[in-house]
Amino acid sequence: MPREQSNLRLSSPHKLVWAGVGIVMLALSGAATSDSLPASDRKVLPPATRAVESPQGDYRLELKNPDEKTALAVLIATREANRTLWEKRLPHHHGPRVGLVGPDGTVVLLDEWINVFTKHAITVFGRDGATLAVHSTDDVAAFLSLSRAELAAKAKFGPWMRGAPFLTESGDHVAVPMGQHSLLVNLRDGSLATAPSR
Repeated sequence: MPREQSNLRLSSPHKLVWAGVGIVMLALSGAATSDSLPASDRKVLPPATRAVESPQGDYRLELKNPDEKTALAVLIATREANRTLWEKRLPHHHGPRVGLVGPDGTVVLLDEWINVFTKHAITVFGRDGATLAVHSTDDVAAFLSLSRAELAAKAKFGPWMRGAPFLTESGDHVAVPMGQHSLLVNLRDGSLATAPSR
């Protein structure tokens, strides 16, 4: 798969996150543990409900875990009397690690809650709930011309990312820090590209 190089301007993920860009990420302090296991063997479970809004607050994504085997995603139009646009069961084990909502209601889910390579490393849903793209961890490695071992070797955020994903300044891509370059996810169609990191 040819790699597309982008000249897109990236901004600091910290600046964007703290400016109100919606992001759901692994937060051990807010997660539950399985009380049926010894302390050394307990697995960290996500909160029963996580919520994140789009940059302007027009949309809210709710990630729900009603039980250990079920993960649900719900997209709500907050400026339309909190109308539910779509709801679906997710294939992610315990739900995704990260969820982002673009200005137009496009949803990007990244990774599994558990720390594994997955068929659902990047999933993109349109405002209407249509699946625009699904990329596995192996797809990402192939796109970046890396082996699994090379991809995992420098990971600092989950099994392959080097930093927390964030929306670009234009709001039409999600950027995933990968060292000297960032992996870009196009919110229009879920296609991948790269751009130099700042």
